[in-house]
Amino acid sequence: MVILVVKGNRIPSVDDIDIDADTIVINENSADTNVILGDKFTTVKGSGYIHEELGNIRYRISPRAFFQVNSVQAKAIYDVVASQLNGEKRVIDAYCGIGSIGLYIASMVDEVVGVESVPQAIEDANYNAQLNSIKNARFICGQAEDLVPKLLKQDEYDALILDPPRKGCEGKLLDMLVESGIKKVIYVSCNPNSLARDVKVLHDGGYRISFVRPADMFPMTKHVECVVVLER
Repeated sequence: MVILVVKGNRIPSVDDIDIDADTIVINENSADTNVILGDKFTTVKGSGYIHEELGNIRYRISPRAFFQVNSVQAKAIYDVVASQLNGEKRVIDAYCGIGSIGLYIASMVDEVVGVESVPQAIEDANYNAQLNSIKNARFICGQAEDLVPKLLKQDEYDALILDPPRKGCEGKLLDMLVESGIKKVIYVSCNPNSLARDVKVLHDGGYRISFVRPADMFPMTKHVECVVVLER
C-alpha cells in the first residue's frame, strides 16, 4: 500500500502516479500541523486495503490503521506477549489497533476485549475477528483512559495488555490501574523514555517488574521495542 498525502485542490489520478503497488490511496491534508494524515482518503488503485499474516492470523489493514512494518519482529514480540500469559482467562487489549495482539493470543484465553480510539482500526479489528473465525474477541471504540476503567469496574479481568503510541499512556489510565485490582500488566513499548516514566508510576503504585525483553524492531537505528511484565 502506498498513501500519498497531498495538500491542494488537485487530486492525482492513477494515471498521474508511476508506482507499482497493490493499492494506492490519496490522503488530503491541508492543515499546517505535524499531523501527517488528514481525514479524507480516496482509493485510486486496488481495494484500499492490504493483508498481512503473522503465525496463523491473517489481518486486513486499512490506510488509517497502525500495523508494524517489520512483520518478522512483530511476530517475535507477539510470541513474547503470548509466552507471558500463564492461565489468565480474561484479557483487555488496550490501544489494540486492528486487533493485532488480541487476535494473536485469543486462542490462549476465554475472552479478549480490545480498546482503540481510531474507528477505522476498530472496523478492521472486527473484520479480522470474522476473517479468522475468532468468536471470543470483541473490540470497542474509544479512548483507553475512558473505557478501560469502565471495563474493570463492570467485570473482573486477569491481565491488561498495553501497546500505546510513542507518547505512552495517559496519567489517568496509569492511576486507575494502580487503584484497580488487576494483577498483571503486559506493556509493549516503542519508546524507552515513556516506558520508563509509565513503569515508575506503576512501580510506585505497587507493581513489580517480573520480565523484560527488548526487540530490535528497526535494525541499524536507535529504536528498540520492549515488552515489560508488571505484577502484584
